[in-house]
Amino acid sequence: MLSQLGFSTKEAANGLQAIAEWEEWEPHLILMDMRMPTMDGYQATKIIKNRQKEIEDSNLITNKTVVIALTANAFEEQRDEIIAAGCDDLINKPFPKETLLEKLKQHLKLEYLYQEENTNISNPIPTETKTFTPDTLRKLLSEMSAEWIAKIRQAAAQCSDNLIFELLKETPPNNSQLTKALKYFAENFQFDKILEALD
Repeated sequence: MLSQLGFSTKEAANGLQAIAEWEEWEPHLILMDMRMPTMDGYQATKIIKNRQKEIEDSNLITNKTVVIALTANAFEEQRDEIIAAGCDDLINKPFPKETLLEKLKQHLKLEYLYQEENTNISNPIPTETKTFTPDTLRKLLSEMSAEWIAKIRQAAAQCSDNLIFELLKETPPNNSQLTKALKYFAENFQFDKILEALD
């Protein structure tokens, strides 16, 4: 989504990779998943912020990287822990696209240019995606195995679009509507809709 909007992005699978990418790339902002394998977001953020402070103290000019934590349902004590780790802000998952864009605007001092919608031009969203609801997804999922559905449930609970995209490779070709529906919900961060369909 961010790439499509013109942002330069890189992805890291764990905290160690996040630190390596930060050192090499010095991004303006990191969206840090707090739960990751190998090294979690808390440790990675602390290391990045400490190293950033060392660079600032030595008067070497550098971009100050903003770190926004991504976490599922952060309670008050978790919020305190996240801020103590050095994160500048947090976003609870799942979140609408607008929330993310507003946070980017706030922390990076961005201005967005919106293209005026021409009512004579057809909506770019494919027609079938407008009809996707948790009910239609529930019917499409009924053709899949319980084991595969359990993996989808876990991926949605973790708000992991990447895991969902990987699992979609296992769907049969004759169930293209299921692939389209899950892809649509995952790309729009509507993991709650997927979980609703699975209830």
